[in-house]
Amino acid sequence: IGVVKMQPADYAQEDMAFVKEELELFDPEGVNCWVRSEEVVGDMKVCLTRFEQDTGIAVNWTLFEERTASLEHNPSSHAACNVYYDKETEDYVRQLEGYIFDRFQYQSCCEDA
Repeated sequence: IGVVKMQPADYAQEDMAFVKEELELFDPEGVNCWVRSEEVVGDMKVCLTRFEQDTGIAVNWTLFEERTASLEHNPSSHAACNVYYDKETEDYVRQLEGYIFDRFQYQSCCEDA
């Protein structure tokens, strides 16, 4: 797979500096519950369970199960993540956006790596 890589200087440095500055100030612990795109339904269950515990308000789990059972789960066919993110590519992403890895405690570009 051919990848066209832009050098960090090719991006608007001002924009990158602003995003980095804001993310360095951001504390993910200030959010009650995160729903990751890689695990939407499972994370929603965790967050809704916490919501029930914190508020005493019951979640309609029957409706939740009905609605989530009919979701189309990424019907595209694609290669495994590590096909797209080899070591060189991951190093490049970390060079550009290492602060995101730090803030969200990502160990790798690929969850299964």
